[in-house]
Amino acid sequence: MARVFKAKRVICSTPLPPLRWIRFDPILPAHKTGRRPQHVGQQLITQVHIIPKEPFWEEDGFDPSMWTDTPAGVVTAQRFGETDEEITNFLCWGRGHIAQYLDTLGEEEAKARVVKEIETLRPAAKGKIEAGGFKSWQLDPFAGGDWVVWAPGQIATHLLDVGKSEGRIHFCGEHTALSNRGMEGAMESGERAAFEVLDTL
Repeated sequence: MARVFKAKRVICSTPLPPLRWIRFDPILPAHKTGRRPQHVGQQLITQVHIIPKEPFWEEDGFDPSMWTDTPAGVVTAQRFGETDEEITNFLCWGRGHIAQYLDTLGEEEAKARVVKEIETLRPAAKGKIEAGGFKSWQLDPFAGGDWVVWAPGQIATHLLDVGKSEGRIHFCGEHTALSNRGMEGAMESGERAAFEVLDTL
């Protein structure tokens, strides 16, 4: 069932790809969704979470994390345990063409492929890791990718426009930040949008 919310002002933090799929009335100008003169791209990222059943890195003596040119991508040790030394899982980042390749495999086959790649690179890990979560940011209809990837010339033609308010709608999100990228950019832009609203009330 549809719900209706009313407010004097709205802050919209929707990324550019799904912003293009939302019906606004009145319609947003094309530059607001990154369509002028061409689409603004998004970083392609597919992540696989790997859970270690045993500390195989202690056996082979290598650093737990690694950068690879395989479908495992960048393998980063995560430490969310009771101590700073405890490795709870590995986050494998497949970016660009690697992300596209993992997406073509489907979730279960992609997870199995990443496990196989790590076991090939690190024989000590064989039988001591298993795949947990899977996340394709570009296949998520509410994201359409990760952070914005500006093509040559697009910062000059797009960046200031995508962050400007339209009527009573204010826009924030990493793609509207001027000083930072990623989560820091999202926080920067959220603060800017909040002050914009405060200035109007």
